[in-house]
Amino acid sequence: MADLAVYVSVGAESGAYVLVPESPLPETSAFARRRLTVSKDSECVSFYFFQQFSTARTEIYALEYDVRPYQPDAEGV
Repeated sequence: MADLAVYVSVGAESGAYVLVPESPLPETSAFARRRLTVSKDSECVSFYFFQQFSTARTEIYALEYDVRPYQPDAEGV
């Protein structure tokens, strides 16, 4: 069994990764679309994927994201 641990880091040069709540993702033999909760305010979000057993094959076809736009006055301008 090869679970896939998913970590997220916010900021361009943070380097501090945190495990997302849905991690680890279970192994599957069919195409599976998974939703991950990041919920962070940042200009940059980085993902780190760690597979416990490197002999298993992992294919990631795409990463999609939803962005919540801020109102122009949200920054106090």
